[in-house]
Order: sequence, then structure tokens, then C-alpha cells
Amino acid sequence: MRCALRASLLCVLLFQLCLIAYIVMKNQSHPKWTAHPAVHVGYIVSILDNLKEYHTRSKLLVNAPGNNIILKYPDFKYTIPHFISVEDEDMFKHHHDDDLNTNRDYDHLTGIIHTENFSKSAISSECGWTRLLHENSNSNQPIKNIPRYDVIRQNSNGPMRDRDILVPLFVPQGYTYQHFIDGVLPKLMQIRPILHLRHLKFILEYPPRRDHAIVWQILLKLGIQRSRIIYKSELQEFNELPLLLDTCVTPPIHPILLNIARDSIGINNHEYIDYVILISRIGSHNPGRRIINKRETVHFLKERFPKNFFVFKGSTDLDKHASLFARTKLMIGVHGAGLYNMLLCNSKTTILEIMPIDKGSLLPNLSTDIFWKMASSIGQNYWRIYVERIDSHSNVNIPLKTMIKFLSLANITNKN
Repeated sequence: MRCALRASLLCVLLFQLCLIAYIVMKNQSHPKWTAHPAVHVGYIVSILDNLKEYHTRSKLLVNAPGNNIILKYPDFKYTIPHFISVEDEDMFKHHHDDDLNTNRDYDHLTGIIHTENFSKSAISSECGWTRLLHENSNSNQPIKNIPRYDVIRQNSNGPMRDRDILVPLFVPQGYTYQHFIDGVLPKLMQIRPILHLRHLKFILEYPPRRDHAIVWQILLKLGIQRSRIIYKSELQEFNELPLLLDTCVTPPIHPILLNIARDSIGINNHEYIDYVILISRIGSHNPGRRIINKRETVHFLKERFPKNFFVFKGSTDLDKHASLFARTKLMIGVHGAGLYNMLLCNSKTTILEIMPIDKGSLLPNLSTDIFWKMASSIGQNYWRIYVERIDSHSNVNIPLKTMIKFLSLANITNKN
């Protein structure tokens, strides 16, 4: 009888010990986070002062209501592309007349750096390159169109400290090279002088894929280590929120932001540029838009530029990648992600974009202005040729007579 009683007491004791151990482990894995608002206030004031001074030196109009900075970027005009035919020029003007003849509105020239303390809200994925501020043209009014975010707590890089500041960058497909360049990078450039601060943690939707390793290398160039990157899938809920610093509202494309990015990455404008590069779409994640007569085109360009012609198939080394494009005098490519390498090109580089069309009309699923606007903002010499697609995948044949006419009009020779 006594043995049975002792056994029962022992079982109860073991159960209580296990329960205590479970509670302790749960609290350790999901610790309560205690905010220290006083620490945050002083820290964020110094950060905002740093950003105000930086943007004032950049000659931007700065308004700072509360814990926010509203930036007015200077207006600018896009230069019209070059064409090899009147028909191509007419087609372009028909579709882009507004971009050529009107000034950008308030939305396209506004940047907002917004801070928010300890609130609960829902994640927004509307932070891509086309996101604009559609409200508050009067900068004295309260800011309304700011994305909202889930409550968050833990990540694989360890628990966040009470002075950590989260910078949400939920750009659709921002893990790819192309949408990192046109979506994430401009938003980082808007807060360029504080990127090195160790208390800043950056939230991305997904980690960059292995074949987009250059994204990691660009982040390192900007002073952002992997230990300061958090992914949306790794976030867990907690009771109170660290400070959010939101730089989502940024001009879609602006010369100031593009040139800050080029300087930050270390792009050099070489005096001597001689490479001719054809961008290959082999291995692209989006099938189609390939040059069907590629062999004939490559043979033609090799004959014209026997010592300095390359077919570019991608790279995972940023320094080699950048040094190649910095010496490029002509980059040719069918509309696609490879043309984003113009960011790394010399400002004197000539860009030729081959745009597939269907029976004389633009394809509805292509962003037909991104590369033109980027090249114009960098100061590059941009040309466009419209070519009828030959199948449903928008593959094209490039007539050699078209290429000969382009090289003549653009004055691209083996000597210059």
C-alpha cells in the first residue's frame, strides 16, 4: 500500500516538474518583449535628424511633421528615345505621350520616411516600384496612405533587442535581381546614410535565390549584413511592436535615387568603353522573348566587333559583373531582366532594347517604360526597336538589316 502511494506521489511530482519545464521553455522561445519608449524616442530623433540633414544637403525640399519626413524630389524630364524608323517613333509617342509632355505630379516626386510606435496592424505587400502616394498632396495634412504591418517578434537571427528598428521592404518578388533593383533599392537609397546602423533590421518577403546571389553582394556593399535581414515567413507574433521605420513611399524612378545607388555600389565611369554585350535570356525564369536567330546575330556582331563582343549569360560575382558593364559601350537585349544591368553600365553606354509587339500593338503584360526611364535617368543613350513576335512566347527574329541600320545611325563602330 505504501509503495503504491509513493509511486502515485512520484508520478504527480514528475508531472508538475514536466509542466514547469514546459512553461519555462515556452517563455524562453516566445519571451515577453518589454518596450522602452524613452530609449526609442531619443534614438529615433537622432536618426531622423541625420536623414533631414542628409536630404537638405541633397537640395530636396524637406518637411518634417512629427516623427515623419516628407521629401519633395525635384522635377525632371525624360529624354525621348532614339529610333531607326519614323513608324517606331510614332508608336512610342502614341503610347508614352503623357510621359514626354507633362511634368510628374506630386505622387511621382514624393518620398516619405514614416515612423510608427508599438501598433498592431496587417501586413501590406504593396511596396513595389509602381506604388505611389495617392493621398495628401498637401504635406501639412496627416499622413494616411502608409502600409500596415503584422505584430512581429522573433527571427532566425536571434531575438530583437529593445532598440531594434524594423524597416519593412515587402516588395513583390523583391528577392529577384530585377525587382530588388527597381523596388527595394530605391527605398534603401532614401535612407542611405543610416543603413549601416546595427539596430536597423530589414524585413524582406523571401531570401534571394541562389541564382540571384548578387543581391546579397549589393546589400553588403550598402553595409547590410545577413544577420540584419529578417524574412516574413520567420516572423512570429508578440504583444508589443518595436519601432517601424517605413520608407515604402518613394518616387518610382528618379535620377537622384539611381545615382546614389550607383555611387553606393561603386560604379565607375571609365574613360575607355569598348565592350559590346548581347544579353542572353537562356536560363531566364520567364520563358520566351528569346532571339530565335541568335546564332546568326552573334556571328554578325562577332564579325563587327571581333575582340570586344560578349554574350552575357549571367554572373554571381558583383565585382566582375560591374567591371564588365562599366566598360560597355553597347548593351543589346530583348525586353527582360538582363537589361537591369544598365544600372552598372557607364553613363555613356548606349542601350538597345528590342521590344516584341503583336500585329503592331504593344504586349499588355510588359512594362514598356521601365528601361527607357532608367536609362534616361542615368543619362545613357537609349534606343528602341519594335519587332513583331513570331510565336505566343514573344520570341523574335532580329533582321540583320535592322541591326546594320541601328549601328550606323547610333555611330557604333569598332573604333569608337
